[in-house]
Amino acid sequence: MKRVLLGLVGMSLATALNAQPITKGPGRWEIFQQRSPLTGAGTLGAAVDSSNELSNTLGYPARASFVVRCGDGNLSVFVNWPQVVKYDGQNFAGQIKTFAVWRIDDGTIEGNLWDIDTTMTAAGEFKNKNALKFLKSILGARKLVVRLTGRQTQDAEFDLTGIGKVAADVIAACGMTLR
Repeated sequence: MKRVLLGLVGMSLATALNAQPITKGPGRWEIFQQRSPLTGAGTLGAAVDSSNELSNTLGYPARASFVVRCGDGNLSVFVNWPQVVKYDGQNFAGQIKTFAVWRIDDGTIEGNLWDIDTTMTAAGEFKNKNALKFLKSILGARKLVVRLTGRQTQDAEFDLTGIGKVAADVIAACGMTLR
């Protein structure tokens, strides 16, 4: 799960998140945990790297990661992108957004505005209700393809084998259920 963040520093997702060592999950998923030294609150997450290589900011090969995470009781589902994500606007509260397009298995192509995180290199659903809705939409799926734009528009394909187990464990850590 090595990557080059902004083309400058090579690190794993767990290192970037200051997480405990990654353990193997179902399929190609890797599970990570961390605990806040300040509050003691825990984070449980899972990530799967894209099956295909993309270009990072400097044009070197890199992979995106699809992440499902519960931290401080907040569920997030997002794509960690190898480039700074294009800013496409903001909502009434000032949250910056990017336009994402995705396809689940061989279903219809969908699109919507996704939140951009503070690093500007991840986009997705960072609020419980929206994250849970997106996560439910991919349960039982084999594949997710996401198109985001940074310096260029690229498509990342993710093998979702094991998403049911991953989703159940992460959602449970947030005190939620899939029902």
